Amino acid sequence: MIVLDNIVKQYGNLFANRNVTLDFSCGEIHAVVGENGAGKSTLLEIAYGHKKADSGSIVIDGNPVDLQNYSPRQAIANGIGMVHQHFMLVEPFSIIDNIILGHEPKRNGVLDRSLVRSEIERLAFLLELNVSLDTTMEDISVGEQQRVEILKALWRGAKLLILDEPTAVLAPSEVESLFLVLKQLVQDGM
Repeated sequence: MIVLDNIVKQYGNLFANRNVTLDFSCGEIHAVVGENGAGKSTLLEIAYGHKKADSGSIVIDGNPVDLQNYSPRQAIANGIGMVHQHFMLVEPFSIIDNIILGHEPKRNGVLDRSLVRSEIERLAFLLELNVSLDTTMEDISVGEQQRVEILKALWRGAKLLILDEPTAVLAPSEVESLFLVLKQLVQDGM
């Protein structure tokens, strides 16, 4: 699905990533493991287009990516989604509004959530997110917020899901639940 080849990211004299090569395939769960400050998050953000690599190459589904112009929008268009360690959610907004933010469905130029509500509800059911899509983010648990982030990525067409430190903020029962969801996504070919 995606190959990162000889990725280098440097901040002054400090290397966050030095000649890192990884190959991620669909239908598998991969873990990038290392000490704090080892450059794991930086590498994942480069894979998602959120940060720019200084050198190296990225190939998605056999197609080379222009490193300097690669962006999250391109990653999403290529089926890559990311759940950041610090969630990218707007707390006063509803679940559905957080999911569609930046990709708002419109009918005759007017926002129309009903165009996508049933599709998002179906995905929420699969992820066992048992709350109303009209609930605000500040009214749900951290584990549910993480599922909203996963739901957002899936709704946008993610085939490869990057999770940065996915268990760091979860209670043990939420970790078990997350792993069950991830195993189901793998069975579905992600």
